[in-house]
Amino acid sequence: MRIFVYLTALLGLSSSLPHDTTYPDTDGRSFVNFNISPPRKFTNQALSKAEACRDPSGFTGYCVASSACRAFNGTQGARCPKRPAGTGTCCLVDRCPVAPPAVPAGGAVITAPIPGSGSAVGTEIQFICQPGLVFEGIPEVMVTATCDVRGTWSPAVIPNCVPAPPTVCVSEPPSAPADVLVSDGGDRFIGALVFYVCTSGTFGDGRAITAARCGEDGLWRPETLPECVTAPPTECSSPPPAAPDGVLQHFDGNLTIGALSLYTCAATGMVFPSGASFLLATCHEDGTWQPDDVPSCAQPVATLSHGY
Repeated sequence: MRIFVYLTALLGLSSSLPHDTTYPDTDGRSFVNFNISPPRKFTNQALSKAEACRDPSGFTGYCVASSACRAFNGTQGARCPKRPAGTGTCCLVDRCPVAPPAVPAGGAVITAPIPGSGSAVGTEIQFICQPGLVFEGIPEVMVTATCDVRGTWSPAVIPNCVPAPPTVCVSEPPSAPADVLVSDGGDRFIGALVFYVCTSGTFGDGRAITAARCGEDGLWRPETLPECVTAPPTECSSPPPAAPDGVLQHFDGNLTIGALSLYTCAATGMVFPSGASFLLATCHEDGTWQPDDVPSCAQPVATLSHGY
């Protein structure tokens, strides 16, 4: 971090010279002035616009003071012009002084062995994950670490390898009881849905329709369906019991819970077996009429006296 701040101050130059301008040096080599786009982690605009130099052998560097080159762990090359005035040293960065990033957990390299410190600029190492694993947090199947022109490896750290998420469901959707209708299109990919309809009432949450989904882990949720509860009836499913001969029925056609049907004996003086002259049938909460049968009327039973 100190080196970066130091270089930023030293390399805070104006825009570079034209791309086709060459400058002879005392060794007979020529350096072409151009810009190098720094890694994304370098956000300082002064550094991103620093003048750079390159010789025919492929070495790349920056036109800086000798002290800056030493701070940058570079190799001092030929003299070079600086903007807006003066000259500097073409600081050649041809090696990465540090070792490349380590192989992550569960990972491997395509080419082995991994080079140590001092790798040449442009050296690349391809990292992959072992079968069944993927890089954590990124979609790439291969990560390339490169020794860049700043003498650092980019990226400096390779993500760990983790188990690959499933692409299809690893379990089956929950089974349904006989009173539940299933709408299953047969899809078994992540995010697939199976719908269930309670035909005899509602599920525990009060809805007649629910769904199971195949989650990111390949498991269906919910694992079991909520109970399908039969809805209580709101009316009787049939008319009240019919009146037998000799009995009159008084019913207005109302079948809702609590409705009444009145029965009376047609002949004067006749009564029901209970001794009453009328009888009521009620539509109960279970949707049935009680009583479910109406007896016939008869003469009242004579009361015997103890006297002679």
